[in-house]
Amino acid sequence: MLVEETMLPAPGIYEAELEGSDRTVKSIILVDELGELHLIESKANLFNSIIKIHWLRHVKAALSSQTIS
Repeated sequence: MLVEETMLPAPGIYEAELEGSDRTVKSIILVDELGELHLIESKANLFNSIIKIHWLRHVKAALSSQTIS
């Protein structure tokens, strides 16, 4: 996912809305220490789409031992 780092919130878990060209869906997103985004929970298939992320609220701070497979 191509993202401008200056636009990302601090590492942690966030509730967000993903806005595509034809729909908007809610999702849970992990922002890791490297600034990479990981969809934890989403019913969206937005691959190969340009999306806008609307950060709704911070759910939990990221743990340094947290891993995503």
